[in-house]
Amino acid sequence: MADETSLHRRPTIWLRFLNLELKEWLISPFPAAVVAALVLTWIIAVKNGPDSYKIYVVSPKQVSGDPQSDSANNFWNGFDEHKEHLAYFRGVKLTILQAHEDGGQDGFSPNAQSILSTLARENDTLLVVLVLPSSRTKEVLPEYLQMANPPVPTVLTWQTNPNLLPPKLKDTYYPVLQMWPTDEIQADSAASFPKTDHGIRPAFWVVEDTSNPTYSQFLASHFIEEAEKDSDEVLLRSNNLFLPPVQTIGDLGINWVFFAGGWSDALILARQLKAITRQLKAKSPKYQCPRLILSEASVGDQLTSRGKGDVEGVYLTYPMPASQYTSSDKGFTGLGHDGFKIVEGLIEGADSGSEDFAADSGGILYKLRKMLGIRRVADARNALITYMKTHHEYQLSDNRKCTFDEEGKRIDGKYYVWKVRKGQFAEADETPSEQLLPEHTAATQKGGKTIAPTGTNAPPVKLGMVAREIR
Repeated sequence: MADETSLHRRPTIWLRFLNLELKEWLISPFPAAVVAALVLTWIIAVKNGPDSYKIYVVSPKQVSGDPQSDSANNFWNGFDEHKEHLAYFRGVKLTILQAHEDGGQDGFSPNAQSILSTLARENDTLLVVLVLPSSRTKEVLPEYLQMANPPVPTVLTWQTNPNLLPPKLKDTYYPVLQMWPTDEIQADSAASFPKTDHGIRPAFWVVEDTSNPTYSQFLASHFIEEAEKDSDEVLLRSNNLFLPPVQTIGDLGINWVFFAGGWSDALILARQLKAITRQLKAKSPKYQCPRLILSEASVGDQLTSRGKGDVEGVYLTYPMPASQYTSSDKGFTGLGHDGFKIVEGLIEGADSGSEDFAADSGGILYKLRKMLGIRRVADARNALITYMKTHHEYQLSDNRKCTFDEEGKRIDGKYYVWKVRKGQFAEADETPSEQLLPEHTAATQKGGKTIAPTGTNAPPVKLGMVAREIR
């Protein structure tokens, strides 16, 4: 019993001794308690602080043979290729990992309920690179930008919708960089290309893909806005689940169709246009098939390999030259290189040593943690966020540069117009009018706003009177 009592008394004796020693140095027991608390805090912080800061490249769920999965993996290969160049940030080791939406990734349980939410809440997540579709990206961004405190700096890769960020208050800043030029630029390129026809006024039918509405609805709406800047040129709007009556398409004199969506529904639409053309040609042999221009989401080998002759002559828009895409990795390894260079520039810039970018947001508690050597990923994020607010130009691979606006949108990118030739994607370097037959070009007035139906007996249609939307 005596031994047991002495064991219980040992902590009390130790604390009394510590208090006496501290009183000797600090005179009062209160300062002694403060010093003891600080020492204890330092010990706990050093023990519990992250051993490394994590940078995650988040990809879609892996599906064998899926072009989106393949592109995401090619991006990761390019990003991962030079990761040894990023070893430390603010004296803490950096670890770069790929995470899949289904929860399978290095260091996490494959059956994790929500890998994206988990990453946002971890105490070592420094930055994320999202290689996801626009609709999925919009769903998860609030986790990183609103729920996490401070927000997790985020790099968007192939997402092109400019309205992905969650609503924010007047002075809220979201640390986001969007690598690809947005759909506003894509819509402008797609709507401007048909206007290069000499004296031929386009009459558009705009079709949306329902599988990715965040992407397709905005792109279709902005395309219409761009197309109608000079005149009323959009006569029909629908989605891929509804096909307007064949006679309506002929009566309206549709000569261009713009599709915002993926390759599989784009191929269905191309075949529908072929079938429509056969029906209308039976009534009027001079009827010509409307030309089809597809958005960047339709680009993929499946479009040409499965579509074959059905997609010959189809136009597409894409934010890289066709020659770059037709390489074995479809240009996504190069996009991964660019993504890594942006992250590298961000990390090195915020860790330059000439300025403490975390000080403005951290306050006095940050200064105390810094003095005690306490690691907190929040301070590291604040350093990146402060740097992103004031630095908008980053270097890409091959000594190229990219520039972002204050909201993180790419402002110096462009979209190229391609054409399917002999089953391959190629640059569309000629004007569309060079591809038209004489009877098709004669069907449209060179001036004014009247488009005669091509190959039907209906009267000419006034553009300003027939614009309609079919949902």
